[in-house]
Amino acid sequence: MSFSEIIGQERPVRILQSSLKKGDVSHAYLFYGPEGIGKRLTALNFAKAMNCLSLDDNSCGECIHCKKFDNENFPDFSVVEPADGNIKIEIIRELQRKISFRPYEGKFKVIFIDGAEEMTLGAANSFLKTLEEPPGATVFILVCHNFNLLLPTIVSRCQKIQFNLIPVKTIKNILIKEKQITPEDAHLMASYSQGRLGKALEMGIRDIIKMRNEILNLMQSASFDEMDLIFKKNKVWSSDKGKKNIEIILASILNIVRDMAVLKGTRNEKLIVNLDVKDQLISLIRVSNINQLIFLFYSIEETIRHFKKNINAQLLLDTLMIKMCSVFEK
Repeated sequence: MSFSEIIGQERPVRILQSSLKKGDVSHAYLFYGPEGIGKRLTALNFAKAMNCLSLDDNSCGECIHCKKFDNENFPDFSVVEPADGNIKIEIIRELQRKISFRPYEGKFKVIFIDGAEEMTLGAANSFLKTLEEPPGATVFILVCHNFNLLLPTIVSRCQKIQFNLIPVKTIKNILIKEKQITPEDAHLMASYSQGRLGKALEMGIRDIIKMRNEILNLMQSASFDEMDLIFKKNKVWSSDKGKKNIEIILASILNIVRDMAVLKGTRNEKLIVNLDVKDQLISLIRVSNINQLIFLFYSIEETIRHFKKNINAQLLLDTLMIKMCSVFEK
């Protein structure tokens, strides 16, 4: 595990390697950006490189510190993660006890807080006091999806490093190599991942196609007379068992509507993602106009934003399906 394994995040890696090389490591970092794009992997690599005995801007993987880190028994590295949905004050107090001691073996004691935005208010205020008077030779790496959910006073005391979505073409090439799939399937999976390599590697092409076809069937039969059946489907999708697929469901709807808008506006088949179901898309755009499709596209994007804020998933899907019926009902 080294910085070379991090794909599509050249700028964050360059900033971190430069600080290591100059010996100018900050006492606290905040890595932020969408999930599944490499923040956690970068944080782990940075923590490892900070205490490598051989290299000054990366990890060698061979020294005793690197080997202990890889075996998850390096004594000067701690991970804090949400438990039962949040990070409680008791966890922060235990962390404060740990950092009251100097590093045991390494140059730095590194504290990795994953899901930092999940700190309770009490935990956040307690952690703020630590940031205000940081102990020597201790580095905090906070990782979050949205730093606006953190206390502004915590954010202001960290060096912020933004991680961006990865280009579809980059993800496509990686999928072809890693999963040994066709360029067509790789392009479909990369498009549905919405720029998140981690999500793309988790996805199965069969799951994507199955979900997409279910959405297409719903669109083709969209009717306010069938709302009971649609709401039942939404209930299944938003259940604890089905909730893990909601992002794929919303990505499916978004990509399908995007393709319909492109076909309606340009008639250029080369620009669409779901080329293998082109005929079904064409049949759907016959009962809609470009303004309706654009309205639906923005409604889906709004639904995705609300879902990320943990708003009731079934309510979001029900509202979206009502809008979809208004567009596609024959």
